[in-house]
Amino acid sequence: MRYRLVPPTDRDASMTAALTIAREPRVDFAETARMASAAFGQAFSPAALEWLYRDAFSQGAIVIGVSALGRKVGQLVLLRQSIRHRGGLHQGVLVVDQCVEPGHRSGPLMIRMYREGMAQCRAEGIRFMLGVPNATAVPVVERFAKAPPCHRLEARTGIGLGSTRAVFLSQDLDRLGGAEILALFENHLADEPGDGIVWTAETLLRRLGNPRHRYGIEATDNVLLLSRRARMSGLPVLCILGLFARPGAETMGSEIRAAIAAACRRSRRPVFVYAGLNPAIGAVPGFAVPTALRRSPLTLHIRDDGPAEPGGASSTRLDRYELIDFDYG
Repeated sequence: MRYRLVPPTDRDASMTAALTIAREPRVDFAETARMASAAFGQAFSPAALEWLYRDAFSQGAIVIGVSALGRKVGQLVLLRQSIRHRGGLHQGVLVVDQCVEPGHRSGPLMIRMYREGMAQCRAEGIRFMLGVPNATAVPVVERFAKAPPCHRLEARTGIGLGSTRAVFLSQDLDRLGGAEILALFENHLADEPGDGIVWTAETLLRRLGNPRHRYGIEATDNVLLLSRRARMSGLPVLCILGLFARPGAETMGSEIRAAIAAACRRSRRPVFVYAGLNPAIGAVPGFAVPTALRRSPLTLHIRDDGPAEPGGASSTRLDRYELIDFDYG
């Protein structure tokens, strides 16, 4: 989740009086890239934003735009997702790219942006609002989105070693045919258990269409591993985005280690990193990354507008949530 925010201040709310805050019926991606580049201080591509907002999670986005005299100066983007929770399917949104150009930032403006975003969610019957904020944005998400931290994603790193005999496919995704990929995804997603983001073969393939990255795939009989090359603090690494393991398989642990070893060899990146929640996390080799070395808090925040749970309120919990489930990679 990308943010460019400042903590709320006591500045007069009149600063936002001349600003228009409304849902954008049609997103001008060239104008949005210009605004985001000014807000974040780095270049944004219209094509990359269009892919993220329209195709990354296959359900489009709700974009709350902020304009001054007809010129876009900020936004709050909510990417629609389908979420499995306690046996039911629900609509959710992932908060991304909440940013405002310098000179227009204020606490009252953030309040208005989040209020409009939540009003749009209520109008569409959207139950969940999710986010993985950076350290600066954590108090903002908790205060204005009313989204408490529900999980701390585990981060692991290590060296991919060992036998790869169990791996029957190890390849860059762009070298495979679409029909072959879809058949493989369908086979490995058929038994996906527990609560979390819902993927189909088609939506997962679209998720791996980011024009900025090249993805890899490793498969065994019971494990599907998705990854891409990355750099962490200047070090070339293999970033594991998603790990789909068939529950109950006796050889699951050895197959996960084999898939990671094969991915490291294919990518020529011996060091791997992984972050997420997964019932199979215990089989991921390596060691946990100390808190002091984490580049982000990696906390999953969830606002749940569903009915109160019997016996009193409790935080919403998911069984699986990985880098592929939000806007990383």
